[in-house]
Amino acid sequence: MRRSLAYRLGWFVTTLGTLAAPLDAAPPVEMGRLIEQARSQITPPSADAVDRAWRDVVKALDAVDAHLAKASAEVRQGWLDYLHLGEVRELNTLSSLDEKLTALEKLRLRMTVDRPGLEAAPLLQLRSAAQKYANALQWSTLDVPRETQSQLAKLRTLLDKYAVKPDRATAEQLGATLAWLENGGQATQLVAAIREQWSHPNFVLQIQESFAAHYAKKNVEQTSDQVTNVLGTITRGPAATKAKLAVEFRPNEQQAEIWLRLHGEIHADQNVGRNGPATIYSASVTDFTAIKPIVIDPQLGIAGRHAFAEADTKVQIRQIQVDPKHFKNLLDGPFTKAAWKKSRKIHGAAEHEASRIAGNRVAEQLEEQSTTSILTGQQTIGHYLFVGPQRAGETIALSSRSTDDALQICLQVAGSHQLAAPGGLPTLDPHAPISTAIHESMLSNLSARYALQGATHDDEAIEKLAKMLAGEVPIPLRVYSSSPYWAVTLDVEHPLTLAFDDGQIELTIHTRRWRLEEREFDCPLEIHVRYGVEATKFGARFTRTSPVTITPLSSHKLSEEERQVLLPLVEKKAAAMFPESGRFNNLIMPDGGTFGPIGDLKLHKLTCDEGWLTMEYK
Repeated sequence: MRRSLAYRLGWFVTTLGTLAAPLDAAPPVEMGRLIEQARSQITPPSADAVDRAWRDVVKALDAVDAHLAKASAEVRQGWLDYLHLGEVRELNTLSSLDEKLTALEKLRLRMTVDRPGLEAAPLLQLRSAAQKYANALQWSTLDVPRETQSQLAKLRTLLDKYAVKPDRATAEQLGATLAWLENGGQATQLVAAIREQWSHPNFVLQIQESFAAHYAKKNVEQTSDQVTNVLGTITRGPAATKAKLAVEFRPNEQQAEIWLRLHGEIHADQNVGRNGPATIYSASVTDFTAIKPIVIDPQLGIAGRHAFAEADTKVQIRQIQVDPKHFKNLLDGPFTKAAWKKSRKIHGAAEHEASRIAGNRVAEQLEEQSTTSILTGQQTIGHYLFVGPQRAGETIALSSRSTDDALQICLQVAGSHQLAAPGGLPTLDPHAPISTAIHESMLSNLSARYALQGATHDDEAIEKLAKMLAGEVPIPLRVYSSSPYWAVTLDVEHPLTLAFDDGQIELTIHTRRWRLEEREFDCPLEIHVRYGVEATKFGARFTRTSPVTITPLSSHKLSEEERQVLLPLVEKKAAAMFPESGRFNNLIMPDGGTFGPIGDLKLHKLTCDEGWLTMEYK
């Protein structure tokens, strides 16, 4: 029982723990008034802003040194080599502003990747101090009042455009403008209001209780030796437990609440108890209900409250024997009668005490079996929602709510230079067992984190990615011993852009550098493709509705070598990466430690419009 129950608890804990942010749209805000207010409250940087920012960097470096001093010599040296802290200490001696900013940007890139250890407080403090120093250096060369006025005028134009038709390109410009104002400590009230108005949850998962209850239900059977002490009588005997595990949703507007309910009976037909010279043979039946409350927590992802239980034990005394070594046959009968009389007198109290003990025992067992799964879920969810983004300098907002019938979990994924969904959530079918909606901003924003962020991917990495996504590798992407080596470096801030509209998905990959054998090409190319998407009985089907196009940035003029050597390579690889059609099979989820389809649950409806991709399963 224990292993199987733990698997089920593990699935439920891990599956539910993913998502974020208030579900209701923010109230309208008079942006024009806040812009005018920001214009009148521009604060130029102080004369010693750069010096103060540098002192903070030195202080942060000292804190990192103290932090690394606690590690082994090998670990410490590894961090020193990776961060180049010696070079950072010498930054202030550089005479060139460009050299300082270049070094600080390299440090930022080294410190905004998903590398274990970068979430340590001293390293986060160094990253923050270095960024503020870079901001101070940049702002020291500007006419701050004039530049801020320009940014605010730009912001007004962007907001007017975005209010009419929210689009990804304008969102990226808005995000960059907001980040500029935040870095300079300008227009804080305006920036907060814009984010509240135009940056909402961009992922939602909705699960019906009826589906969760059906999927998670489990029959539990186990036999164990049970020892208990009821009113001074120690009783031993085998106990057979039969129970059913069920899931219930509880109404909670602050955070989704799920109850794991274990209901069943414990039969103990051969109990043997000893009290002084008397041996008592009895049978008992315990009806119990144990409950483990679980909540979707905005800080932990998942959290469990302590399990509790109610039990009702009925005891039948079958026989009482007196040890003949203590009493002669003359007294055996009267003593046995007295023992029976006493047992009848305390029978009610004994059953009450046995119920209390049984309830505590069942609650402890449910607590023990669920704790490991909850901790595993916290660690998994914590990495993807909290630790990983923290390493990358971002945060993810998690929120949820539940009713008797359904729970809804939301994520708001956006960095300081990004916006999330511009409006409220789309309406999902309240009767669909599982439904989800993903806004284009979520995937675009996430692409700037982890492996995609400014990463160089070589031919073998691309081959593995193709196999993971499609299950097989197209011939042009396969790597053989004779294959010419190639690699691509993606843009740091915007490696990937997605747009969902009119039943189609537009995808643009932003590259910055290419390599073919020993030749390096500083050639920024954009790879663009468009797919139509529809629901079929076999899942989501994707059909390419445009050719794969390769275009350089407008600021880059292709050389003859790039035209003759690089473009043919990129066109060949991109055409293989984006086939003419493909499909995404039906929903796959964990089941008993493995993965597989959930019964006959199939994709029922798919829409792709106004920035949202929604899927409903029935």
